[in-house]
Amino acid sequence: MVNNQNEFNNTYSKEIKEIEIEDEYDFEGQLSVTDYSNLEKLYLHDVDSIEKITLKNLPQLQECTIWDCGIKNLVIESCPQVKKLNVRSNLLTSLEFIKKLRNLEELEIDGNTKLIEILKPYQGDWEAYKKDIQEIFLLALENYSVWLA
Repeated sequence: MVNNQNEFNNTYSKEIKEIEIEDEYDFEGQLSVTDYSNLEKLYLHDVDSIEKITLKNLPQLQECTIWDCGIKNLVIESCPQVKKLNVRSNLLTSLEFIKKLRNLEELEIDGNTKLIEILKPYQGDWEAYKKDIQEIFLLALENYSVWLA
């Protein structure tokens, strides 16, 4: 069982262009894929026990699949080239991570039952969903600033 970030970092060079991990690993808790400047594709399938995945500072990442890993939380920061994102069959409850993905062309979310309920009013209109998320976030920031004052 791979139960720490060090094992991941030691296994995958920062210069690699593609990372593919299938069911041979179990990660406990969180996994962070950070500062892989050449990474273009990330594929995680049936990797158990990951509750949270953070993708950060991946400037070349274009395709990402995190399928059937049981994740509840996904954070994506500074990944401007993501065009395809497949997060099927997980336990996600929010699509907050898509709001900064300006180049996103394909999003697969089936199998995340809570997300499907949240998205029913949008009927596949991701742009409207992203806009609503941004407006809610800005409103929360305004209220937080007023609350602090």
